[in-house]
Amino acid sequence: MSTGRHVPTNFPQGQVQFPGDSRLRTMGRQLESAVIEVGRHGPVVSDTRTLRDAIGHLGRTGGRIVIGEGIYRFNSQLLIGRTNVHIMSTSPGKTVFKRTATESTSMIKFTGAECIFEGIRFIDENSTGYCIESTGDRTIVRNCFFENVYGGIKIDGADFCTVEGNHFVDADGHNVEFANTCVGALISNNRFEEAREYNIKLSSGVSESVMIGNVLRSTGGHIQSTVGNTGMQSKDNIVATNSVARGNIDP
Repeated sequence: MSTGRHVPTNFPQGQVQFPGDSRLRTMGRQLESAVIEVGRHGPVVSDTRTLRDAIGHLGRTGGRIVIGEGIYRFNSQLLIGRTNVHIMSTSPGKTVFKRTATESTSMIKFTGAECIFEGIRFIDENSTGYCIESTGDRTIVRNCFFENVYGGIKIDGADFCTVEGNHFVDADGHNVEFANTCVGALISNNRFEEAREYNIKLSSGVSESVMIGNVLRSTGGHIQSTVGNTGMQSKDNIVATNSVARGNIDP
């Protein structure tokens, strides 16, 4: 008897990376066995594959990559052009992405839409680029930690993107920047300890957006936007309700 409930059948196949953690390796072997026996769970990337290899195994419809504890070193930019890619840590804050080379480009760049990045700690001491850059609509960056970086997150000309629940420490440039024309940005519940330039920088092309619940303690710039002063503001369809420990919002 039919229940009348629609059951989707076109979900992307799961994609998993298991580096360094014996428990995750065991799970990976079990999944690999299931793939061989049943053939319906989708490919599994083992702990011997790099993150670039894992992304290369994703189908055109994207998928999820789960990364365990450890330090992952970057010597060049990682470009992700697929849509619906979800990269997440099994142990938020203990999965470290560290750039060892001196670069002016971003460490990771998304160009596909609807990508999610969560739970990663970034260290980028020598470069002058951002850790994460996205030109894809509906990007989400959440629960990440940025320390000793030049720039944290840059959303460039993408709509309906979310930056939430992240922690920023000691940036030489901007912690968060929305550049060019961006509609529907949500910047919420982030903590900013220090930035030499701006903790949050919004271009004049940002509209219909919300900044809410962010805690800022900065020795440098603070928020640069068309909003104006601190408190609850609405200008050019930007609403800002922030808890500011030290700093200003600059027009």
